[in-house]
Amino acid sequence: MFTVDLYLNSAYLTRVSASGIIFATPTGSTAYNMSAGGSIVQTEVKAISITPLNPHALSFRPLILPADSEIMIRVPRQKHSK
Repeated sequence: MFTVDLYLNSAYLTRVSASGIIFATPTGSTAYNMSAGGSIVQTEVKAISITPLNPHALSFRPLILPADSEIMIRVPRQKHSK
């Protein structure tokens, strides 16, 4: 499992703790994305889907965003204990 912070158009969106994340175009939405519980997106729709794989919290659900969205992923700094 890993943890990342997601930003959408330079604004903080959420922190994701999961086994992985799928970023898919409409063409790719019918294979791995659908298997992970993501939506099927019609190929004419200009969108990006984000689907967590085995999320640690049930509050993060699959998202469908406009294709021109700027998505940034950051790995948060972790404090190490002595």
